[in-house]
Amino acid sequence: MLSAHLVFNRSGSPSQTEMDSWNNAGNFLQALKNSIQSLIMWSANPDINITPPTYTHRLLLSTWRIFGSKAVVKGLVDEVFNIQTQAQTSLSGTGSTELALDIVVTMISAPTAEAFTAEVTEVQTGVKINHNENIKNGNNGTTGSDGHIDTGRMSLSDALKYLASDTKMAMEEPQKMEIVVKLNRRVEQQMSVVSAGVRLQQNQHLAVIVDEVNGGMLDLMAVDGMSAL
Repeated sequence: MLSAHLVFNRSGSPSQTEMDSWNNAGNFLQALKNSIQSLIMWSANPDINITPPTYTHRLLLSTWRIFGSKAVVKGLVDEVFNIQTQAQTSLSGTGSTELALDIVVTMISAPTAEAFTAEVTEVQTGVKINHNENIKNGNNGTTGSDGHIDTGRMSLSDALKYLASDTKMAMEEPQKMEIVVKLNRRVEQQMSVVSAGVRLQQNQHLAVIVDEVNGGMLDLMAVDGMSAL
């Protein structure tokens, strides 16, 4: 009975069934937008017996890897803008907009294995990380000619910063830029907590090294003392 469940491996890759369901929505990015709407509906009606949305973080990771971080962030901003427009049109207040902002901030701030490894490497080695999506896959994780480590994949938070500096959007779509600024500020607050955790990990790592060095020195001093006797 248990033989079929003996081999189990959890990963960030979706199953074929999940990919088929996301493709049926049009594409992965549209499925991600639909998930945001489902999460808002579920959160905005706590008293109604609604089945929780079948959201999985694998959807965001897969969309990020297929479309790239800039396209994903742009799609998330568009979805928040559409929800805000619908709320203003229906005079339903800003509740759904705030929920959309919270959900998107959580998605963008959620750590990934790639981003966390890159940040730890940057803190521990002092080598700047290049999150350049134009780098060929063969160069990922290598040191470029400028001495920086190339990851070949821009994080969602970096893509949001890039979008926040888009002067063209600020002039042509000021309402969307306002959403971008709000998201960027909230994401920076969330990411500051993550950075503090990385620094704590680095300090703990250094403390272990210091303890090992001190312990080695004490051993040598003990040996020297025994030799003197």
